[in-house]
Amino acid sequence: TARVRADTHTRQVSVTTTAGFASMWLIPRLDRFTIDHPGVDVRVSATYEALDLARTRIDVAVRFCRVGDGAGPTLFEETLLPVCAPQLLADPARPLRTPADLAQHTLLAMMEVPEQSALNADWAPWLTSMGLPELRSKSTLRFTSYSDTIAAAIAGQGVAIGRLPLIDDPLRDGRLVAPFGASTASQFGYVVITAPHAAGNPDAQDFVRWLWAQVQASAARSPRPTARGARVASKNTPGRPKPVTS
Repeated sequence: TARVRADTHTRQVSVTTTAGFASMWLIPRLDRFTIDHPGVDVRVSATYEALDLARTRIDVAVRFCRVGDGAGPTLFEETLLPVCAPQLLADPARPLRTPADLAQHTLLAMMEVPEQSALNADWAPWLTSMGLPELRSKSTLRFTSYSDTIAAAIAGQGVAIGRLPLIDDPLRDGRLVAPFGASTASQFGYVVITAPHAAGNPDAQDFVRWLWAQVQASAARSPRPTARGARVASKNTPGRPKPVTS
C-alpha cells in the first residue's frame, strides 16, 4: 500500500478564475503549458466567487477587478468594442455603419451576476463613450456565461460587446468582425494573485511565469481590430512580468 501511494503522488497546480477567462483565454492555450510540464496536474476552478486561496489550497488566482485596486499585478487591461458575425455585417436591410444603427439589431449580453455587478458592465461603458447611453435595441438576448454570449454572436444572432483580448482568436480567424472602429477601456482587467503557500510549489511558479509569457506572445501577434475588420496595433500592451509574489 505504501508503494502504491508513493507511485501515485502527482505534482499539482490549482488555479481559480472567472468562467469567461477560463473558456475564452486560458483553456485554448493550456495545452502549451501541459506539453512543457508533463506530469503536472492542472486543476481549474472557473467561478465568479473570490475563493480564499489559503483555505481552499489554491495556488493561483486570475481575478477580474477594477484596474489599480492593488489586488495584484495586472495581467492585462480590458478593451470593449461591438463585434458580430460577418454575415450580420453584410445584411443590407440592417446596416451597421454607425453606433446608432445598433437600435435595429439584437444586442447580446450577460445576465446579472449576484453581488458581481461589475462583471456585467457589458454595453453601458461603450454606449456611454459613444454618447448613446439611452440607446434601446430592437431586442436583447442574455446569457449566464460570456462564452455563450460570444457563441451567439458567432452564430449571427446579434451584436455582442467584445472584450479584448479574450476574443482575439475569433477576431483573428474571421469568425467575428468589428463593425465600428471605436473602442473604449472598461476600467477593469485581470490580475494575478499567487497564494503564499505556492512559494513552495515550483510548478505554480512556472505557471505564473507562463501566464505572463502567453500575454506577451498574444500581444505581439494580435493587432486590434478597427472598423469592418481593419486592424491597428494595440495600445494595451502588457507590462513586463512582475516577480512571482503573493
